[in-house]
Amino acid sequence: MAHLSPELEEALEAECGSSVDPLLMRRRSSDLQALKAIVADDTESTSRRQSAIYLLGNWKDDEAVEIIAEASRQMDEIGRIAAASALGRMGTDPAIRALAELARDEALDVRRIAVNGLSRSTSEEALGALQATASTDDSEIIRKRAAAAMRRRSGG
Repeated sequence: MAHLSPELEEALEAECGSSVDPLLMRRRSSDLQALKAIVADDTESTSRRQSAIYLLGNWKDDEAVEIIAEASRQMDEIGRIAAASALGRMGTDPAIRALAELARDEALDVRRIAVNGLSRSTSEEALGALQATASTDDSEIIRKRAAAAMRRRSGG
């Protein structure tokens, strides 16, 4: 495992987001690479991988999207929720594509968080994923959330 800066270690162990600010202000490439390595390492604890995913979501680095998406395919429901939340905060085109995949997840809460993330985007891809979810999701709650997000986008 790579050597972690004290700020990165503190942010990974923190119970609140206040210790994330110094890390994000510095934006060291070495910290970014260490976070990506933690997420990609399936021998790391689930909670540590989730913390790294959370931090990457705040970092908003497109290179991290595929790492988060790949990790989410191997994680339990809580891990996939963390991934959907991070991707929703990122909001980039690659993140929207990954969210569209999570919007079809088997777990209702993962789909709910994915729909929330998609609703923040104005991209056509996000709209298409919301339309598909609104018309085909098994859950009435999720279909209604997706439809409401589409209405908000159109000003209705």
